[in-house]
Amino acid sequence: MRADLHLSPVNKSALVSFSHTAYIGSMLYETLTQQDGEFGKILHDDTRIKLFNLSALRSPSMRHLRTEDWSSSGYCFEGKTIATISTPKPGLFIRLTEGLLKKGVIRIGAAEFKVDDVVITDIPVFQKGMGWRTSVGTSIATYWTVRDEYKIYMIPEMEEEGLPKCETIIIKNLIHKWERFVEDEPEIADAWLNLYKVSREEMKDASKMNIILMDVKPKTTVINKITYKTWVGKIILKAPPPIQRLAWSCGMGGNNSMGCGMVEIMGGSR
Repeated sequence: MRADLHLSPVNKSALVSFSHTAYIGSMLYETLTQQDGEFGKILHDDTRIKLFNLSALRSPSMRHLRTEDWSSSGYCFEGKTIATISTPKPGLFIRLTEGLLKKGVIRIGAAEFKVDDVVITDIPVFQKGMGWRTSVGTSIATYWTVRDEYKIYMIPEMEEEGLPKCETIIIKNLIHKWERFVEDEPEIADAWLNLYKVSREEMKDASKMNIILMDVKPKTTVINKITYKTWVGKIILKAPPPIQRLAWSCGMGGNNSMGCGMVEIMGGSR
């Protein structure tokens, strides 16, 4: 499930940080807590994969502002502004969308925006082979956890002894998301399997899934003042339709709840 948040600055314009997705994430957690305190706390404190994704702000009127001392630097928005949220979990989706409409005004960093509307996106057709591209203003974070102690962030064509490639990391991450989805939403997961005529075994068989990466460019992404290696590009993914739907619903790679990993179907509109 996806929705576009249609926003407009409370004042004539709104200035937000170049790295503002963490502020959007904080605002969404705050909205959830106000809508359902226990639900928001459980989601925030849960150390497992979150299964929701968010995009950076975008607008035709967006301007880049930079000052020498960076005191007034960032993206300036003066008109209709959009951010996208997505999750495969209906309970989370309903609480977020209803909570945002109820708030009416949200704060992203120091900037205030009116919530003019929440527009639910039509669910696309998913098939075994699909082409994806990173969403505007978004990048993919692919990392590998070593001995449950620390994470090594990888970019395509980067090879380190004993570590998998980005393609393998993405597939394993999507399978992990599916396993978490089955835990949290077993009835919906079964409905997806029936809809797409896929077996449980197919959903876990990484050997039958494949990824080709194209037009890849490395990028640095700052989240909560920490810099991460990320990348943008196009992804050709061969996988069962429920896996494709998860990629659309909660993103590829990691750090999805902090604004990484949102993808669009190549050739399609938002």
